[in-house]
Order: sequence, then structure tokens, then C-alpha cells
Amino acid sequence: MGTGHIKFWKIAETFTGLKLKGQIAKFGTQEISDVITCYHFSDGKILSSTEYGRMLLWEGNLIKCVIGLSEDKGVHAGAVEVIFKEEDYIVTAGRDGMIRYWSHSEIDNCEPDDSMNYFPKLLCEIFLGGSLVDIQRLGTRWVIHDKNGSLSMMDDFNAKVSACINTDNANEKQQSQLKEQFRQQ
Repeated sequence: MGTGHIKFWKIAETFTGLKLKGQIAKFGTQEISDVITCYHFSDGKILSSTEYGRMLLWEGNLIKCVIGLSEDKGVHAGAVEVIFKEEDYIVTAGRDGMIRYWSHSEIDNCEPDDSMNYFPKLLCEIFLGGSLVDIQRLGTRWVIHDKNGSLSMMDDFNAKVSACINTDNANEKQQSQLKEQFRQQ
């Protein structure tokens, strides 16, 4: 991963022993992007970030689908900085200050349209503000880092998010309560 490229590595057995064999990703007609983070599915597919707010699902070194909210909206407004699996969800965070939850199985099994696009159902979104660049789990706490260097800790984040996911669409009051709880910690 890096500036304008992604390279996939596999261990290959050769007559002299094990070696790393790399394949450069082929962006095809998609805009080339810096890749900040990625998630590796158990079947070998890779979900990578882009600096323009979409995610790319790779099979081998080719893009299987481009993931966004719609034709004209990425999963985030700006770079996708964080992608990881939490329970049965893919969690993303970005420079737009949003944390978003997606169905892991829906993305893993997605089938793109004729334009290679796929628009998964957004399960939950939480606006924390700032430009989120990293989230790490510490037991039941989450440590959230923004681009200004601020570190915030949130207790039992999953319990708070489950209330959001278990409704069809979290209303503004729920979003405000989550944001206020985050600021108090």
C-alpha cells in the first residue's frame, strides 16, 4: 500500500525455498488513489481505502467492485482512513469525522452492477467531528485519533452502536446522544 499503488504479496514455493511473489494491482478505468488502509477477507479478497471516499474490493490484483453510498457519493466525504472488522460488521472512518458500520457478509458477497459499482446498506453512522485517522480497541474501550493529534477514549462503544444498528435508521436524537457521550469521556 502506498502512494498511488497497492501490491499484493503471496508466499510462493520455488526450487530454492519459499519466496515472496508480488502482483501490482490494476486499477483499470478507476481513478488511481493512495491506499491508506485495507481489510483482508478470509477468502483472499481485499477491501482497500481511497483518498476520494470510496472503497475498492479486490479479487486477485483486479478490482471486483467500487463501493459507495450512491453513484455520486463515496462511503465518506474525503479519504477513508480506517477499515476493520468488528463482530459481524465492517467499520470505516474518514476525514469527514464519520464512523460508519456496514454488513461484513453483504460486502464480502457483493455483486457489482455493469459499471462495477456496489452500494451496500449503511447500518449506522456516527458523526464525531474532526478528521478521524485511526481507531484502536483497548478491551471494551476505543481509542480514537484525529489528524490534529487528539486522542479520545470511548467506553463500551459497541453497546452504544448496537442501539443505532438495531433501528432501521438512527434518528438525530440518538446521534446527538452518542456524540454527547463521546465528548463527556
